[in-house]
Amino acid sequence: LESKEADDDRICLVYWVIYAFFSVIEFFSDIFLGWIPFYYLLKCAFLVWCMVPGPANGSLLLYEKVLRPVFLKHEKQIDQVANKALSSAKEVSAEASNIATSAADQVTEYAVQEGLRHVKEKGITAASEQ
Repeated sequence: LESKEADDDRICLVYWVIYAFFSVIEFFSDIFLGWIPFYYLLKCAFLVWCMVPGPANGSLLLYEKVLRPVFLKHEKQIDQVANKALSSAKEVSAEASNIATSAADQVTEYAVQEGLRHVKEKGITAASEQ
């Protein structure tokens, strides 16, 4: 990241995009992939291939030939889904905040009422002891 050339930064970032994409796919299919003989060896070889410097870099090849064209083709739909998810998250957050505020108000009111009741009982008890 400290180098003068932006190309090595791009290679690193593309690797992490491919790795994240692979991780998401693997998360949902790991139960099946684990049964494939030598799966973990193949996975390791795949990840090493994605890190190889130079023209044989697998992550650049996958990104340029597969992931980027698919992303560009569906960019508008992806943006719509992301915006919808963001607005839903904001609504849920606002509702959760309202519920938490209401609960805090109720607890505070209960604590004040109980405190007053306790003070009145102690005050009556203290007065009757004198």
